[in-house]
Amino acid sequence: MKFGDITTGGSYFKGEEYATAVALLIEVKSLDPQVPTNYGPKDTLNVDITAFGTLEEIDADGGTLSAGVKIQQIDLVRKLSHLVGSAAIVTVEKLPKSAKLPNGAWVWRQVDADVRGKVIAYAERQEEAAQAALAEMPSFA
Repeated sequence: MKFGDITTGGSYFKGEEYATAVALLIEVKSLDPQVPTNYGPKDTLNVDITAFGTLEEIDADGGTLSAGVKIQQIDLVRKLSHLVGSAAIVTVEKLPKSAKLPNGAWVWRQVDADVRGKVIAYAERQEEAAQAALAEMPSFA
């Protein structure tokens, strides 16, 4: 019998789900231009997001992965669309309501250098572990 984990994510980005994270590792997988929506066509990013609630969680290789998340908010897409095949380390914050933003708006924020360094080290450890696992796989050739 073979077992596996269910996938998480596959939904649309909701800023409130990530607002308390000290860092988000966003791996930009693809950009689908002008996808039809109920509100007109929108560029859509497909991303994997690893959210870290605390600095300790980063150091302990924790974090919560949401795979296959779609981002359609115009400003959020614009800031990440050039990173297809790459990643960004950010947080997300909601701007307050105003005359120009009657509903407020979600925006990315840079993390400080210490947090960025910790997340980069986490990503490098994950990549090394994946490479080691591939190296240990038997060759069926």
